[in-house]
Amino acid sequence: TVMRLDTEEPAAASFGVAVVFPDGNGDLGPVGLACWLNWGFGFVDVAATQSAYDPAQGLTLTIPTGRYDPETGGTRPGAPIRWLINLAQGSITDLDAHDGHDH
Repeated sequence: TVMRLDTEEPAAASFGVAVVFPDGNGDLGPVGLACWLNWGFGFVDVAATQSAYDPAQGLTLTIPTGRYDPETGGTRPGAPIRWLINLAQGSITDLDAHDGHDH
């Protein structure tokens, strides 16, 4: 499950995104839930998320973001969040080590 989060403050970077998924297949113990968060974006467009599946690697999610534009007071496109989710391992990898800022 992918969720857009909005804390309303700080206004220029109030958006984040969370993903919740099973943390394994039960082979190593009871299946629980894992959660991953990224904060500090001017906007996150969860509805426009793109996905690609590779059986050897897992599911890659690409989530568009926006960042505050001080010249207009609005948002401009930011670097997307890219996560690789491997349900068999119960793992998630942030492919860009995102912190809400373009690198």
